[in-house]
Amino acid sequence: MFQSTVNVNSAFGVPGEILFDGPTRVESLILNSLGFASNVIGYAFTKNNQSNVANVGGVIGTGAASVTGSIAGTVLTVTAVGSGLITVGAVLSGSGVTAGTTVIGVLTGSGGNGTYQVSASQTVSSTTITATGTGSVFAGILVNPKTYASSGTLAGGTLAPSLILPDNYQGEFMTTGVICVNSTGAANIGDQVQFNCNTGALSCVAPGANASANNILVPNASVFRYPTTAAGLVAIRV
Repeated sequence: MFQSTVNVNSAFGVPGEILFDGPTRVESLILNSLGFASNVIGYAFTKNNQSNVANVGGVIGTGAASVTGSIAGTVLTVTAVGSGLITVGAVLSGSGVTAGTTVIGVLTGSGGNGTYQVSASQTVSSTTITATGTGSVFAGILVNPKTYASSGTLAGGTLAPSLILPDNYQGEFMTTGVICVNSTGAANIGDQVQFNCNTGALSCVAPGANASANNILVPNASVFRYPTTAAGLVAIRV
């Protein structure tokens, strides 16, 4: 007999035991955006709440949803939501939907009406589509750019400077602390921080405002210092 499975987690403690000293600022995670979008340092990521694997952008939700939609090629278009939110990794089923079809990325939208990249090319007329699977939670912002080996770029070669990490790489994700990030638009001190569900790019909205289209608010994040009147660097506190 040969070993056929490998445990991801070993025993890690007993009830009542302190696991970490002080606040944990970063968590080390495998990142895998399935080749759908670039894993950019300084962008926001979500992660599967069972596998603990992170993907850039994404939607925070339970993974269960019932929607009205159609599929053309590898694009799911959702026109109405009965319940839940569409999340990355969700398995789709419905009349005419190819068995095993999964959501691999968000094109437009933030879990509801919008478009989503799916794993299998097919043609499905408008119908009720059910999404099942594991949930997705906020993973953090990919940080510590000086700790990774550079993979270069396709255009510039392996030595070209880059803030992009390849899939299946180990990354560090910050959920507590102050960090320098690029905002895609103007930002004032105290503004809320949001991330684009498609790319993970960060931008800002006024305190108390809802996230703009195709974006989700970063939990408890706000601009801390260095406001800007246009796209540029700001310091945010998470």
